[in-house]
Amino acid sequence: LELLPPVRQALAALRRTAQRLTAAPSTADAALNQPNNIATLQTVLSRSFDDGTAEGEAAAAQFERLSRAVSTIIAVEYHGRAAELQARYERLDPRGVHAQRNFRRETAERTAATERGETPPPPPQRSAAQAAEAAAFSAALHTTMREAGFRLSSARDEALTKGYSFGDEAIWNVPVTMYWDALDRSLVAPDEGGFDPYSAEADAGEPVRRPLWAGHLSVYLRGEGTVEKRGYFFVAKAEEMLWRAAKRRALAVAAAAEHLVNVPAGWLRSRAANAAERSRAMLERAALALGLALKQPPPAVAGEAAQAVVSEGTAAEWAKAKAKAAAGGPLAGESAGSTFGSMQLGWYALLEESVLTAPSHAHVLLAFRHSDAATHAGSLPHHLALALYRDVPKNDLDLLLPHQQVEMPPVQKAQFILFGGLGVAAGWRLLVVDTFSYAGLLTLYAMATLGMRTAVRWRASKALYQQLLVSYQSANRLGSADDALLYVARLAEVEQTKRALLAMHALTERRREAGGGGDEAALSPAEVAAHGERLLREWSELAPLSTTEDAGGPSALHHLDRIGLLEWRAGPDRQDGAETAGESASGADVRVQMVPLGEAVRRGSRYWGRLLERGGKSPWAGEAAGE
Repeated sequence: LELLPPVRQALAALRRTAQRLTAAPSTADAALNQPNNIATLQTVLSRSFDDGTAEGEAAAAQFERLSRAVSTIIAVEYHGRAAELQARYERLDPRGVHAQRNFRRETAERTAATERGETPPPPPQRSAAQAAEAAAFSAALHTTMREAGFRLSSARDEALTKGYSFGDEAIWNVPVTMYWDALDRSLVAPDEGGFDPYSAEADAGEPVRRPLWAGHLSVYLRGEGTVEKRGYFFVAKAEEMLWRAAKRRALAVAAAAEHLVNVPAGWLRSRAANAAERSRAMLERAALALGLALKQPPPAVAGEAAQAVVSEGTAAEWAKAKAKAAAGGPLAGESAGSTFGSMQLGWYALLEESVLTAPSHAHVLLAFRHSDAATHAGSLPHHLALALYRDVPKNDLDLLLPHQQVEMPPVQKAQFILFGGLGVAAGWRLLVVDTFSYAGLLTLYAMATLGMRTAVRWRASKALYQQLLVSYQSANRLGSADDALLYVARLAEVEQTKRALLAMHALTERRREAGGGGDEAALSPAEVAAHGERLLREWSELAPLSTTEDAGGPSALHHLDRIGLLEWRAGPDRQDGAETAGESASGADVRVQMVPLGEAVRRGSRYWGRLLERGGKSPWAGEAAGE
């Protein structure tokens, strides 16, 4: 009888292995290749309680039923959150129905005033109620973004954009200027009725170092990855090779200059040291002769030996510098400011297809407000524009900012000024003295034609580069603002569901190990989070789910506590009894335990019934939306 439990456990393990091996490859691959597949997480976590005993099988079945109920409840609540955010955003959408209706009304009023010969009415101003409405929506969106794993961009993210750009190589060398005055800072300025997300993070105990653009718009980032592009990049490779050759040549010249300076300097230093040593030796011998010294002076270091040491060191440094300058690979520090990084380039590499890679942000969301509401937002003064992007290189984050204009490159501008100055200097006499002569008129015509041709060519080139910039901005954009809200709500649902299931597993496992309830079955919120991170890191079946984001806002324990699955206990440092869920989830001296699985299933069923009676909307969803 004592051998029955081990035998049952072995049979259960063999049965699980056989099920995994006989599963259809396509189904298994599809389950493992879906990072957001909550069903995979439910199955894996439930199966971990099946130890081959009847009790283990019952616990696994109850946990799977409970996990499905909790997942469905969270999904329904976040669906209500998404619908509520979309409904509130309709009044703020710069391209929505309200903006179009407002634009038609303003246009009709201006047209009627012009026909009557009156002064057109001024653009509508933003009222305090409208500013409060936009700020409340921004706060609700910020909460959802943090729950979805987004974080605010920091000064470090801004510093990464100061180097090269990984995007379209056609605009690598074209300067782009950001017109900050085109953005209305009232969206993020609390003194103007806006919502400042950085102040909210600081109040929550998670301060973020502000970038420069934080005073005009909000930039949220989520996840990290790698982007790549393939191509031959003939022009870019040639420019990189010329740049590296110039740097190596400059290094060789600098090494030669250093060598020319070090040789005489070293010779002078050695002669000075030799003279000082001889003087010291003479003084010591004189002191010895006068009876002022009792020991013989040490032998003087020969000046020739010192010169040899200096010359040898200088020669070694010179040889090292020459070898470094003659190396064909990239120099130190080139990978930090070059799109090609440490790639070996040569004439043969120009004919080869290259693969360039760069670190990227998985998701980027911009929230901003235009200063010219009449042009960009249908005269809606309290509008809020949203733009969601995917797989954005970290070096190109600044290229997504709105209201950027392509400027003339400094080299081309200097070229125009130089040739224009040379032309004026060469034709000065013809233009001033012989203005109406044949040669003077021909010179004036040639210079005017050249100037017009240059202006037309630059305007055409600027339009092309601006179109390339706009195309690059919209290449990875994910739909409209409504689509962005749905996408963010879905990310928040998946992230919070994943954390809630991992927390349930940690508390259930601890209760089973403790043999029931009591203080031994309780864990601190930090221990619950550490358990989930360990599972995602160590269990191979959960590898696709291991990209846990830095989700903020209410803890996943709030979802379980709201359903009634948790019991809070005071920690050893507190003796005042249980606290509220909001205080307990963030406290370091409180502990939480799970109710028995059977009771948890019943409470989940009752909460689901009440949720259906409320039409699928939980009271907490309204609180998170700022109502």
